[in-house]
Amino acid sequence: MKNTLIVTGGSGFIGFNFVKYFLPLNTYDYVVFIDKMGYATKYNKDEYRKLVVSDKIFSIEEDINKLCISHNTREMSDSIYDIVNFASESHVDNSIATPSKIYNENATIPSSLVDWVGIKNIRKFVHISTDEVYGDLDYSYRNDYSKWFKTESPMLPNNPYAASKAAQDCYLRSLNHTFGLNLVTVRMANQFGPHQHSEKMLPATILRAVNKLPIKIYGSGNNIRQWTPVSQTVRHIYDILTDATINNTTIHLGAAQSLVTNNEVVDIWREILKDKYHIESSIEYIEDRKGHDRMYAIQPTLTYDYSNIREEFESTIDYYIKLK
Repeated sequence: MKNTLIVTGGSGFIGFNFVKYFLPLNTYDYVVFIDKMGYATKYNKDEYRKLVVSDKIFSIEEDINKLCISHNTREMSDSIYDIVNFASESHVDNSIATPSKIYNENATIPSSLVDWVGIKNIRKFVHISTDEVYGDLDYSYRNDYSKWFKTESPMLPNNPYAASKAAQDCYLRSLNHTFGLNLVTVRMANQFGPHQHSEKMLPATILRAVNKLPIKIYGSGNNIRQWTPVSQTVRHIYDILTDATINNTTIHLGAAQSLVTNNEVVDIWREILKDKYHIESSIEYIEDRKGHDRMYAIQPTLTYDYSNIREEFESTIDYYIKLK
């Protein structure tokens, strides 16, 4: 039997960072990359296409939900499959603007993927989820670690994107329970790093500041997130994938030290812009997002080397400054 890895959403933010980390370490007989190459991949697609070229790599540029129609034969025969599923439309604002569209696109990705591969052919399914499925926490819990979300905390999503991710999680959990699918669900905190679309908070902030536009912050700016470097996250995901002892479990990826308000994190970015690039910036507080969750905080399963948040942000800001 050949060992084949399927990676979905490999041209997106976290997925592309994983692809760049994974390929030099690849020990699989074949790798299948599936990505519909949506709008959020526009900064990555050219570099991605250059990377996923090999006689052992199959690149499918197609919507996963259409795979059963347009790819009705296996790309490889006689294979056992591992899967890392990054694919999702992930922008909360878009899910609020078109809730049914985003929900329906996301919710059916796992079922379409499993149907295409065949559940009996899957050795390990690593599903990339989010802390947003848990809903939110009160600000008063910021310094009370015991109140942070645990892997067994109930899912209480508060926006259509989070609901679509919870639907994915629930469907795969049912396959794990009913059919024995070897499922590892990875719920991660807020990520930052290179290759993220400009609609997201950090790149949007940098690009606005560079263009001498005010930095926009929702509401009062007191919403709290765990800012976690994607460079370390993808290493954890690779270890989860390749460690034969990690099976049938849920894992939290986040850094306890990185819990900051939007105001605090923007202050760090503005200091870096001023000190390193001599870019002065201002802030504009705008109408808050509908249903805006106050705080996400997960109890991490795996630890991060996170001694200096400023250095992590500096390297990311360097990337977006050069990208402009």
